[in-house]
Amino acid sequence: KNDEMKRRHEGALNSLESFVFEAKTKLETDEYKLAATPEEATAISDLCTKTSEWLDEEGFNANADLLEEKLGELKKLTYNVWARVKEHQERPEALAALNSAINGSTHFLLTIKNVSAQQMDNPEGRSLQKLKLIL
Repeated sequence: KNDEMKRRHEGALNSLESFVFEAKTKLETDEYKLAATPEEATAISDLCTKTSEWLDEEGFNANADLLEEKLGELKKLTYNVWARVKEHQERPEALAALNSAINGSTHFLLTIKNVSAQQMDNPEGRSLQKLKLIL
């Protein structure tokens, strides 16, 4: 039981220290600076500094629950900024997928429009003509 508590404490401590370092580092990059409002950047930076100081003074002796609580506060504060950055990073891929879908639909529509008049004389062709009118 003591080993389990010690592992949990060390894991929580490591997670919190890593997150503080990661958040400070990210806020120094242009991508994150642009995604954060000045108020958000200041609040995140201030909480990172406060948490880092707390870790140095008493955090190493804190229980895992308190360390996890501090990590949760940081994650909650950074969530919106991190989400904006992720959305910005994924946008080109989403636009490419949209363009691909539009191009596929355009190609499909052109193919249907180019069905010859001979094909319109059979039952399948009449169904295609009805579909063409709907589109």
